[in-house]
Amino acid sequence: MKNFKGKTVLIVNTATKCGFAPTRPLPVETTMYITTSIEKTEGKKVYIMGKMFDGNGVLFADSKGIFVKVPNERIGL
Repeated sequence: MKNFKGKTVLIVNTATKCGFAPTRPLPVETTMYITTSIEKTEGKKVYIMGKMFDGNGVLFADSKGIFVKVPNERIGL
Protein backbone atom coordinates (compact mmCIF):
# COMPACT_ATOMS: atom_id res chain seq x y z
CA MET A 1 0.00 0.00 0.00
CA LYS A 2 1.22 3.49 -0.82
CA ASN A 3 -0.07 6.98 -0.17
CA PHE A 4 -0.67 8.74 -3.51
CA LYS A 5 -2.21 12.22 -3.61
CA GLY A 6 -3.85 11.69 -0.22
CA LYS A 7 -5.25 8.24 -1.06
CA THR A 8 -3.92 4.86 -0.07
CA VAL A 9 -3.47 2.64 -3.09
CA LEU A 10 -2.26 -0.89 -3.68
CA ILE A 11 0.37 -0.85 -6.39
CA VAL A 12 0.09 -3.96 -8.50
CA ASN A 13 1.92 -3.42 -11.72
CA THR A 14 2.49 -6.67 -13.58
CA ALA A 15 -0.36 -8.63 -15.13
CA THR A 16 0.50 -12.28 -15.59
CA LYS A 17 -2.90 -13.46 -16.80
CA CYS A 18 -6.09 -11.55 -17.55
CA GLY A 19 -9.45 -12.58 -18.93
CA PHE A 20 -12.41 -10.49 -20.06
CA ALA A 21 -15.76 -12.04 -20.92
CA PRO A 22 -18.48 -9.81 -22.36
CA THR A 23 -21.90 -11.34 -21.75
CA ARG A 24 -23.89 -9.04 -24.08
CA PRO A 25 -23.36 -6.00 -26.33
CA LEU A 26 -22.81 -2.72 -24.52
CA PRO A 27 -25.55 -0.17 -25.30
CA VAL A 28 -24.50 3.29 -26.52
CA GLU A 29 -24.95 6.29 -24.19
CA THR A 30 -25.69 4.16 -21.13
CA THR A 31 -24.23 4.65 -17.66
CA MET A 32 -22.32 1.56 -16.60
CA TYR A 33 -21.05 0.60 -13.15
CA ILE A 34 -17.89 -1.39 -12.53
CA THR A 35 -17.12 -3.28 -9.34
CA THR A 36 -13.79 -4.85 -8.51
CA SER A 37 -12.50 -6.94 -5.65
CA ILE A 38 -9.45 -8.85 -4.56
CA GLU A 39 -10.40 -12.53 -4.43
CA LYS A 40 -7.22 -13.73 -2.71
CA THR A 41 -3.50 -13.22 -2.43
CA GLU A 42 -0.77 -15.85 -2.55
CA GLY A 43 2.64 -14.42 -1.80
CA LYS A 44 3.28 -11.83 -4.53
CA LYS A 45 0.26 -12.91 -6.61
CA VAL A 46 -3.00 -10.94 -6.33
CA TYR A 47 -6.18 -12.43 -7.84
CA ILE A 48 -8.62 -9.68 -8.85
CA MET A 49 -12.10 -9.91 -10.34
CA GLY A 50 -14.36 -7.27 -11.86
CA LYS A 51 -17.91 -6.97 -13.16
CA MET A 52 -19.70 -4.38 -15.33
CA PHE A 53 -23.42 -3.68 -14.76
CA ASP A 54 -25.99 -1.23 -16.03
CA GLY A 55 -28.26 0.80 -13.72
CA ASN A 56 -30.73 -2.10 -13.46
CA GLY A 57 -28.09 -4.56 -12.28
CA VAL A 58 -27.85 -6.41 -15.61
CA LEU A 59 -24.39 -7.97 -16.05
CA PHE A 60 -22.60 -6.94 -19.26
CA ALA A 61 -19.08 -8.25 -18.63
CA ASP A 62 -16.91 -9.91 -16.06
CA SER A 63 -13.18 -10.31 -15.79
CA LYS A 64 -10.47 -11.94 -13.74
CA GLY A 65 -6.77 -11.25 -13.54
CA ILE A 66 -3.67 -12.43 -11.76
CA PHE A 67 -1.23 -9.64 -10.96
CA VAL A 68 2.21 -9.74 -9.36
CA LYS A 69 3.21 -7.26 -6.65
CA VAL A 70 6.59 -5.68 -7.30
CA PRO A 71 8.45 -3.84 -4.51
CA ASN A 72 8.16 -0.07 -4.94
CA GLU A 73 11.93 0.42 -4.92
CA ARG A 74 12.25 -1.83 -7.99
CA ILE A 75 10.04 0.55 -10.00
CA GLY A 76 11.44 3.79 -8.59
CA LEU A 77 8.71 4.73 -6.10
